[in-house]
Amino acid sequence: PLALWDEVQAQISAARVRRAKAPAQRSASWLVGKIRDTQGRVMSPSTSVDGAHRNRYYASIRGAPGHEGEPEEAQPVRVPAAAIEKAVGQAIAEVLAPDRVVALALDHGHHDDLERLMAKAAELAVIATHGDHEGRVALCMSLGLSLVVSADAVEGCISTRGVLQALGCSDASASDDDKVALDIPTERLIRPRSTTLVFKSAQSQEPDMALVELMARAQRTRDRMLAGEVDPDNRHARRLVRLAYLSPAIVTAI
Repeated sequence: PLALWDEVQAQISAARVRRAKAPAQRSASWLVGKIRDTQGRVMSPSTSVDGAHRNRYYASIRGAPGHEGEPEEAQPVRVPAAAIEKAVGQAIAEVLAPDRVVALALDHGHHDDLERLMAKAAELAVIATHGDHEGRVALCMSLGLSLVVSADAVEGCISTRGVLQALGCSDASASDDDKVALDIPTERLIRPRSTTLVFKSAQSQEPDMALVELMARAQRTRDRMLAGEVDPDNRHARRLVRLAYLSPAIVTAI
């Protein structure tokens, strides 16, 4: 028995040395630090194993530091990591669509070198949807990304100033409180023993003809402004023409 004990202890020691010498494994979860639940609890990476497959999640914990003594109804929240990361990446890319970037730049007094801004926006959109871990983390930091997850929705926003600075507008005039909301469509799927938050595409609907007419007016006003027929200092015209630069995804939804 003593020899067996020594052999087991030797194997344990050898395994400990191997783990100590092994390179540190970096988390693939690039939304760390940017995602919380409605109770303000940080949602940290977690995993579950289903056979040979490892599933990644972001999950909050009841009684986390700073949240001791929470009420029973303050249930922890868990969402699949890959699904929310894909949805957030797509939502950021929509904000960086060329038409929305042009509208944002014009609204904050950046009238020159719009082609450069659009090219930079396209580069950032690729990082948001297909970038590596470091690129996405850096982009989230520069954009001031913030996410709040509830049982049936995800609310996200980025900083307008962060967007302008990421595009290279060094004299970004937006205030720190000026935010751009992210469109992250979700659906609450109720099962017999659990409730799951599913990330989905926007559902089709009948077009609102009043909105369609407003979009057409915006296009006509833009064309007249470019032709010099409308004073660019006209506040009503400036507000209306912004609708001519909406994201294609928004126009399609309308």
